[in-house]
Amino acid sequence: VLHVQLSSSGQPVRKTTTAYNKWNKVEEQVITDETGSVIEKTSFHYNTENDLLEETQVDKSGAVIRRTVYTYDHKGMPLSRKIYNEKGELIYSRDYINEYWETADSP
Repeated sequence: VLHVQLSSSGQPVRKTTTAYNKWNKVEEQVITDETGSVIEKTSFHYNTENDLLEETQVDKSGAVIRRTVYTYDHKGMPLSRKIYNEKGELIYSRDYINEYWETADSP
């Protein structure tokens, strides 16, 4: 999928190309400038259950800008989201609490 951002004169300024995997999940997004040079690229990695495990953003030289890591519980519900900066330092962390109740119908 291609998304083009135009200037006020109608010239292309930025292009975002999005690639999907066979399960229709975003696999990669590449942002290029008007000359076609890569500005930024983001890769998305999933587990066998199609849960997003990691997003990695790199700049035009391939250096990591930001990395986001996700974890999930045994039912595929989110447990945590952690964002790291270009130095690998944790800059954001969010933990989720998932509660499950047994019912009379539960095996």
